Amino acid sequence: MREEQALVALYDAECGVCAHFKEWYLSQSFTSKVLFENYRSSSFLEEIPALLKESADREILVRDHDGEWRQGGEAWLVLIKELPKYSKWVPLLARPQMLPLVKQVCVLVSQNRLTLSKLLRLKSDQEKIDELKQYSIDCDDDCSF
Repeated sequence: MREEQALVALYDAECGVCAHFKEWYLSQSFTSKVLFENYRSSSFLEEIPALLKESADREILVRDHDGEWRQGGEAWLVLIKELPKYSKWVPLLARPQMLPLVKQVCVLVSQNRLTLSKLLRLKSDQEKIDELKQYSIDCDDDCSF
């Protein structure tokens, strides 16, 4: 029997919606370890077929427990399945009648995520770091970003 792999989610750390989702997700109770990585600096991109590389900046990518990469709507379902509070929705959303709608919603959000970030004033990971750098902190040389 193969050992179950941790989930890996590649996201756009320069997107406020994406960074906010990551923070929200990690604050939830989940059933398996999930590693969120900025797709721009991820070593995992070498594992992904060229088709996925081309749109990594547009839709979330998730490596499931079997080592298979999922994208967009299917990736969201992999992540939702790990949240006990929401996992009951996955069988319904994964049905053949519902999956196209899930994919359409994911594409709609993905295509408009930067605009949504601005409208909702959601800051990217880098914007949060830059904001913290504005504050002067007295410490030794060990506390740098």
